Amino acid sequence: MSDEIITEEDRKEASGYDTLGPGYFTARRIMDGLLADGEELGWDGLIKKASDGLYETLLDTVQNHLIADARGNVAGHIRRMVEGTVQAIIRGEEWALRQYPLARYHDGATIRRAILKHCGPELLFRTAREDSFGSPLQPQSEKYAEERHAILTEVYRQQRKTSP
Repeated sequence: MSDEIITEEDRKEASGYDTLGPGYFTARRIMDGLLADGEELGWDGLIKKASDGLYETLLDTVQNHLIADARGNVAGHIRRMVEGTVQAIIRGEEWALRQYPLARYHDGATIRRAILKHCGPELLFRTAREDSFGSPLQPQSEKYAEERHAILTEVYRQQRKTSP
């Protein structure tokens, strides 16, 4: 057996080609021999590793984009819901007024105080002149009227203290 990799047969086969040398035919002969023996070259493992990596990268990318999109959609929905509620209160829509500033539960008084505190003398003047919160709702109980009077008095006193 010869130690030479390129055989005389490889040289003879290459002589019929202008661009292919004997190294091409040697490499082809060696590969044909490997494949003919039924030996696997490990392509399955290599392709599986590459496809698994591609799958993970693609899955992460798609999930991240979907989650970011869902986050944006939910945030937008919440923002529109809050803005819609505020606009409903400003327009004096009955459902919004009953649910928030005119509510009879414990936070109703807190909300009314905060509105009056932050709106200052302008709202105080309007409520005194119009004798309502500018809504079609009218106080139905004496307790509500007393509470409203206490809030207006408190805001008036605070305004007097802070006014020059």
